[in-house]
Amino acid sequence: MFQRYEVTQKVDGKTIIRKARKGRFVLYSDVSVRYKLLCSFTIPGDPKTKKNQSMPILVHGRDCTKIYHNHVEKGWRIIIIPSAIYIKYEKHSLQYVPLVPKPYDQINLRVLYYRETKRKVDLVNLQEATCDILVKGELILDDNATCVVSMDGSKVLYDKFNPRTEIFIERMYVPDKQTELKMEET
Repeated sequence: MFQRYEVTQKVDGKTIIRKARKGRFVLYSDVSVRYKLLCSFTIPGDPKTKKNQSMPILVHGRDCTKIYHNHVEKGWRIIIIPSAIYIKYEKHSLQYVPLVPKPYDQINLRVLYYRETKRKVDLVNLQEATCDILVKGELILDDNATCVVSMDGSKVLYDKFNPRTEIFIERMYVPDKQTELKMEET
């Protein structure tokens, strides 16, 4: 049948899916990927990234080595830990993560970041921090590509007086084989 799917764009609430067959693309605009909202919540406060201002620390332990001015000392190693600002933000955020009986998997994670400044920030770093918080709060199983299938709709916005992070966890429905066969017949 079809070899692969490529989701291209949203038009009037529907996602257009291009299907490849023998190197040619057939465009179906009436097939849509639907989302069902499973959970949504808001974390107040300015969103922080995990990557900025990380702290290298020395750890003493067995089988560790430290390279210092071209010579190695046994028993030491350097590890990178997140900044104190991020650790504080993570602890604050975990208070707002709802408890669920079973962690979610195969989801679309849509996150709206409202920051109090217009300073440039990487969306990917904010998403990574959010995924790590959701994994630590046991809301999602893991932050790999099999659990968090997509992050469609995530944005960084500006709100000086009410900085926050709005998180929407949605189940993604992709057309199944039955729908595919019906479309081929028509």
